[in-house]
Amino acid sequence: MHIPVARSRMLIRLFMLLLLFSLPYFMHLREQATQAQDDQRCFAETGFCIYGRIRAFWEQNNGLRVFGLPITNQTKQVIEGRGLQVQWFERNRLELHPDQEAPYDVLLGRLGADYIDAEELAFEPGEPREGCQFFAQSGFSVCGEILTAWRRYGLNLDKRTEVTERESLALFGLPLSNEYRATLSNGQAYEIQWFERARFEYHPDQESPFNVQFGLLGNELLTMVSALPLAGEGSIVFSSQRSRDSNFEIYVMQANGTNLVNITNNPWDDWHPVWSPDGRRIAFISNRDGQNEHNDIYIMNSDGSEMRMLTNNEPGTFFNSPDWSPDGTRLAFGLGQAQAGVETFDIYVMTLDGAELINLTRDPTSFNGHPTWSPDGKRIAFVSDRAGNDDIFVMHADGSGVRNLSNHPAHDFDPSWSPDGRYLVFDSDRDSAAGAFSAEIYRMERDGSDQTRLTFDSALSGSPSWSPEGDRIVFVSGPIAESQIYVMHIDGTGRVGLTNIPAAYHDDPDWKP
Repeated sequence: MHIPVARSRMLIRLFMLLLLFSLPYFMHLREQATQAQDDQRCFAETGFCIYGRIRAFWEQNNGLRVFGLPITNQTKQVIEGRGLQVQWFERNRLELHPDQEAPYDVLLGRLGADYIDAEELAFEPGEPREGCQFFAQSGFSVCGEILTAWRRYGLNLDKRTEVTERESLALFGLPLSNEYRATLSNGQAYEIQWFERARFEYHPDQESPFNVQFGLLGNELLTMVSALPLAGEGSIVFSSQRSRDSNFEIYVMQANGTNLVNITNNPWDDWHPVWSPDGRRIAFISNRDGQNEHNDIYIMNSDGSEMRMLTNNEPGTFFNSPDWSPDGTRLAFGLGQAQAGVETFDIYVMTLDGAELINLTRDPTSFNGHPTWSPDGKRIAFVSDRAGNDDIFVMHADGSGVRNLSNHPAHDFDPSWSPDGRYLVFDSDRDSAAGAFSAEIYRMERDGSDQTRLTFDSALSGSPSWSPEGDRIVFVSGPIAESQIYVMHIDGTGRVGLTNIPAAYHDDPDWKP
C-alpha cells in the first residue's frame, strides 16, 4: 500500500488500517468486546447500558428503586478536580474510584448538596426534636415516614441482610435540611427533605414503602451542569471500527448517544463522513470497490441508501476529509497521489458530478489536507506542513491568499469552523510530554489569535466538530483502539461521553446541520 510521506493524522489513520488487518490484533479486540457485551445490561426505556463494577453495584443496592435508570453512558468527567469514570442515573451519579477497595471503589455523587449549592438554598440548623433522630454533624432531624425510609435502605457494605445506620448514611448522607413543603418541577407540592445525596419526597396518597420517593436529582443536575440533551437535538454521524465489524463502518446516532444505526454495513472500510448542508446526504471515503491500493469519495442519503461513487481513481491515490461547500454544490478534499515515484497531497474542489476538478494548493513539495469551508463559503481552512511542521492555514475559496493561522512549532490538525465563522477548533500535540503520543483540542479566533486549550486528557483527543447552534463541540478521545465520542461546551466544560464501546475505534464525528 502506497502512503504519501506526510506528518498528518491521515498517516496515522492509514497506519492503523494496516495494523487493524492483523488477525491477532482483531482477535484481541474481539475478545475484549465480547466480554464487555456479555457483561452489559441495557435498558430500552433510556437506551443506555451498565456494565462492570457499576452494574454490580447497581444490582446489589436496589438499583431501580434507589438510583433509577441510567441516563448517560459511563464516561470520564471531572468531579471536584479529579478525572473519574462516572455514570448518571435518574436519581444519582455513580463514580468509580479504583484506588479504593470494594465496596468503596464505587461512590455516589453528593447531588443533594450540589443542588442546594446550585440553587443557593439556605437552611438553618435546629435543635433535637422528640421522636426524631437528630444528626449533630449537620444540625437537622429526620422524622416520621422519611426516617423510616432512610433506615430502610442503605449500601450493602458487609453483605448482611439487615440495614445498619452506617449503610444508610453511606447511601443518603447527612440531612441538610428539616422537612418542609415545596412545589417540585411537576407542579405538585410535597413535604420534602434534603440529604447530601438525595431528596426525599413524601407522597401520602401512596402506600408504604412508596409513600416516600427519591427525587430525580440525576435528571435535574445533569441538565443543569452539562446542558447535554437527554433526547433529540439532532444527529451525529461518525466512523467506527468495532471488533464485531472487523472494518470501519459509518454510524448515525442521536446527539445524546442513543438510537445507534450502522448505515454502511459492508466488509470494506468507510470513513470521514460529513453531512451535506441540508442534512439529507453524507459524503464519505471508502475502498469498497475492493482495492486497498486506493480509495474514492462516495455520497449517500442520510439513511445509507442511493450510494454512488463520485471519483474513480487509479491505484496509489488517496483522499481525506471531504467537506461540502455551504451551498451544497461542491466538495473540497485532500487528494494524495503516489505514482511514478512522485508523491503529492493537495487540496482540490469538484462539483458533485465529479467534473470541474480544480487543484487549489498546487504545492508538490508539501502535504496539504483536511480542508473545511467557512460558513460564508469565502474561505477554506486546511492543514499543511509547508512551514516545516503541520499548521492550520486559511485561503480564499479560489486558492489565493494563503495564510498561516496556528503558526506553532508543534503539529496542528483537523480544523473546524464554528457556525458563525468566529472560531476554529483543531487538535494539536503542542502540549504533549516528551515521547508521548497524545493530542488535545484547542480553539482560536478566525484570525489565529487567542489559541486556547480545551481538553486535558494526556491522550489522543481530536476530530472536533461543532453543534449547529455553536454552543457545543463533539470530538473523540482515548487510546486509538479504545477512543470514544464526547461532547463539551465551547470552553471545555460540561464534558459528557456519547459512546462507551470497549475495544473500538471511533473517529470523524460530524453534527447534523
